[in-house]
Amino acid sequence: MEQNILLVIDVQVGTMRFLWGKQEFLKRINSLIKDFRDRRQPIIFVKQAHQGTFYPGLNVQEDDMVFMKKHPSAFTVPKFAQQLQQLQPDKLVVTGLMSNACVQATTVSALKNNYAVVLVEDAHDSVIKPLRNFYNKVLSSRGAQLIATADYLKNISSHKNNLTAR
Repeated sequence: MEQNILLVIDVQVGTMRFLWGKQEFLKRINSLIKDFRDRRQPIIFVKQAHQGTFYPGLNVQEDDMVFMKKHPSAFTVPKFAQQLQQLQPDKLVVTGLMSNACVQATTVSALKNNYAVVLVEDAHDSVIKPLRNFYNKVLSSRGAQLIATADYLKNISSHKNNLTAR
């Protein structure tokens, strides 16, 4: 079975403060978190220093993997990079904030480190709305696979059904 890791980047009180459409954004991320938990796939939460606690309603649990970073890319945290090497994921599934900063920096770092990246095109965002679509284009041109939340969940569900039908 393919092992993917869900990365949830900077969904915190400080980063969500000025985000428009918070509830729909949070709903999409939580649906991915639920799917990964149901399939017993790893989830890594990344927090930006000085941006407060996780945003209320984010489905984070006490025993989840959490890494604190001071710079935009999560790969600047040695223990984060070591954890990925240990888990050896087939793909990193990237979500979170901000499209133009930490999501972009972490995705570029992942690609440079030869990880296959799935960027969930509607589960990352920015306070400047056009930046999400701009970075979807930029990051897909660099090698990230784009997919919408609903399509990702549908594809996973149909893959599970194909496995159980055999």
